[in-house]
Amino acid sequence: MNTVPDHPTFTALIDWVDDLLSTERSVEVGAQVANADATTQESVQWMRDFKATAAQAPLFEPPAVLTQRLHRSFDLWRDGPVIEREPVVSQLFFDNRRELLHENVRGVQEDTAVQLAYTYDEGDVVLDFTPQLNGRWALTGQVLSDDEGSASAFEVTVYGSSETLRSVDGTPAGEFAVADVPADATRVVLDNGQVRIAADIQLQHGP
Repeated sequence: MNTVPDHPTFTALIDWVDDLLSTERSVEVGAQVANADATTQESVQWMRDFKATAAQAPLFEPPAVLTQRLHRSFDLWRDGPVIEREPVVSQLFFDNRRELLHENVRGVQEDTAVQLAYTYDEGDVVLDFTPQLNGRWALTGQVLSDDEGSASAFEVTVYGSSETLRSVDGTPAGEFAVADVPADATRVVLDNGQVRIAADIQLQHGP
């Protein structure tokens, strides 16, 4: 003859609160809880409160860059030791300030928006810098891969003489943004876990 313990186990309580038990077992545990001591009753109430709080907690989708990096970090860990990758230095092929000078446009000032385009072996990078009232710049850009199927999210790091900024808000289409770039920034590095692309920049005193 099977006997039912006087006190349910902690695991049984969790499964009972989460309604994971069979109907017969749920009735048994429910009877045990009804006649349980104060400690068990407090445990059940804590589980119910925790479950209610968890149900109300908002869940946010992590940035695409972080999800992508997590998968690739696992792949690298599985495949062997990680080797630090040197950035591929892209080559500047368009600077709108030069175009304005060539067109004899006077007054190319430091508050003029800067549009830069670079090329590297596997595609192009476009950077748009918009001047802000505080003397800093807002950066938006995109990596345009030659292989349309290989577009992915990039982490962006901007290097200045006294500070470094990083953004993980890149989109799967290769778009990215950094809101508060210092005027003395000298390099932008883009990293999607497979390739690191460096673009040297100069925002002060023209091209």
